[in-house]
Amino acid sequence: MILNDWLALTADAQQKLLISWIEKEEWDKYQGIANKAATALKNDLSGIPEVTNVQTGGGKAIHRHPICPGIKTRELILEVCTVLHGEQQLNQVPPTYAGFSVHQLNLGDKRRPF
Repeated sequence: MILNDWLALTADAQQKLLISWIEKEEWDKYQGIANKAATALKNDLSGIPEVTNVQTGGGKAIHRHPICPGIKTRELILEVCTVLHGEQQLNQVPPTYAGFSVHQLNLGDKRRPF
């Protein structure tokens, strides 16, 4: 699936497709869409010198394994890495992107801008 096909789905349809992929053990399809979204967001934010990277990360639990309920699957989120310190927030970082939640990770001076 390409990112544009994913974007054409409603949030409910995305959720149903995700659960279907999990049940069919096709998690790699969801990971692929998340990676494409991370790359697209990185390109959109490339003019902001404080942004160093955009990567995928784990979000809230969305699915429990039917046989082993202790095993949970977490949604993927997009993490925007910055050189900022503490609680500083960039106004240009959207709260969601391509159906994924976006979180800002301030890594201080451990990173250089791209």
